[in-house]
Amino acid sequence: MFPSLKYFWLALILMLSGTQSMFGFALLGPFNEPYQIPEIGYHIQGDIGAPKNKGEEYRWNTRTVFYAYDENFLDYFGSNGVAAVDQAIGIMNALTNLSSYSSDLSEIPQRAARFNSTALSLSLLDLKTSALHALMEQLGLAEPERYVWTLHNRFLTPQGTCPLDETYTVIKRNFDPVTTDYSSYVNGVLYSYFIVEICTGPDPLAQTVGFPVDPTEPGLTAVAGRNFGEGIYYTGLTRDDVGGLRYLMGTNRLHVESVEPTSQLIVTNNNSELLVTSDLALFS
Repeated sequence: MFPSLKYFWLALILMLSGTQSMFGFALLGPFNEPYQIPEIGYHIQGDIGAPKNKGEEYRWNTRTVFYAYDENFLDYFGSNGVAAVDQAIGIMNALTNLSSYSSDLSEIPQRAARFNSTALSLSLLDLKTSALHALMEQLGLAEPERYVWTLHNRFLTPQGTCPLDETYTVIKRNFDPVTTDYSSYVNGVLYSYFIVEICTGPDPLAQTVGFPVDPTEPGLTAVAGRNFGEGIYYTGLTRDDVGGLRYLMGTNRLHVESVEPTSQLIVTNNNSELLVTSDLALFS
């Protein structure tokens, strides 16, 4: 009995020492892949994009982003609304050079969500948190908890009946911010999934639903994950949010895409003659 227990603990230690880093982020891009259809959970209400694989990410290339408030916003939210959005912008501007952080981002907290019971009782959403999530989405990060596991295919076997004979292909679209390997973790929480299948009706007909393997772990931790609701607010970004931004903003992350049919390509500095002289006397 005792020797078996000894070997068991040795095996457990070896397994733990070989586990991957417990973090993850997801990348966002356009709905340009054939499998990303509403039937299996993509391009549904509220989505502005779909998850992307490594090497398919999208990001803004503008150094400075300007923002403003229109009349509708000011009439409804007033100066308090302006202050709330400015606070969200301030959180983003407080980020320093992303390459200067430690490799494991240990200085960034894994939890940044807080709860306000009064706001919950009044069914209030936090505007600063909503703006912060929108910024993460616009910068190119998708919902990591949603896409740790996600459907790639759904098909019914010949002469089969739904849901018993439905077959699925499940993929990962969540990546470790240190190794960039596929990851089952988000901010230290291990995720598994089940598939919801309704066979007929409004889309989505089938979709993965992720959940923490340990029920005592707090799920839905990332700001990029649209994980806020009535009474919930974020004080800042989490470790995996910053890890995703660091991946996106990597100086050597360069991708070239073809020009859309409705766009025109203009190339500058495409000739070998860099200096051109002019007869300024004739010009005068």
